[in-house]
Amino acid sequence: MGSSQSILADTSAAHSYYDYIIVGAGAAGCVLANRLSEDPAVSVLLVEAGKSHLDELKSKIPMTFPQVFKTPQDWAYETTPQRNILGRRLFWPRGKLLGGSTSINAMIYHHCAPSDFDEWTEDAPGWLLLLLLFVFITRVKQTSAK
Repeated sequence: MGSSQSILADTSAAHSYYDYIIVGAGAAGCVLANRLSEDPAVSVLLVEAGKSHLDELKSKIPMTFPQVFKTPQDWAYETTPQRNILGRRLFWPRGKLLGGSTSINAMIYHHCAPSDFDEWTEDAPGWLLLLLLFVFITRVKQTSAK
């Protein structure tokens, strides 16, 4: 990275002006901050409401991910009443730590349904499913468990 710094609790190195301010240090926020900071002429501030996950053992072991739910590392959201399940609300855990929800999801990875991508093309014609699948395939490397 070009001009990256880590400012966790210490604000003494903070600037009064940034070219980009990214709110949320989840998967997308971290990648975006990394890419933008490759230019040494650009200043980037990445803000996260939660703490670092480095000291949180439960976020490092996939089998323990439910133990992070309803802790300070989880926003612990609840959905609005859901019509198709008799108005019940569902628990909706979201990561409140560096890495965001990717730090509490048991390392699960999935693609959206093709119909989701079809909806994107209505507003953004260049976002074709076949092109996106090519990007996904080139970014993912599956390895054998042997």
